[in-house]
Amino acid sequence: MAPIKVGDTLSLACVYKVDGVPTDLTPYTITAMLKTSADVLVLTFVVTKAVQGTDPGVFVLSTVPNPPSPELPIDALRCDIQFVTTATGVVRSSQTFILPVEQQVTTP
Repeated sequence: MAPIKVGDTLSLACVYKVDGVPTDLTPYTITAMLKTSADVLVLTFVVTKAVQGTDPGVFVLSTVPNPPSPELPIDALRCDIQFVTTATGVVRSSQTFILPVEQQVTTP
């Protein structure tokens, strides 16, 4: 994943697929957290699902609408995404991915 800069707004577009096919997210609760390499919680993402009839499997992880976006530490932050089937409680998690955070060069 490409690095982001300290102070940038964080928004990640995602697609949930089962066997390579985008899957309707209606029966799922989605959560995702961002933690430092020392396992310190930085933030819990806001999850926004797209209209599943139109864009099955599409969702966005973001820091919005929690203004202001928290200042991310310079680190290789870790994240995974958890999908819980509402009716059965079955839990599935994505692979852990790394989000590198770098210092900004240009400042306001």
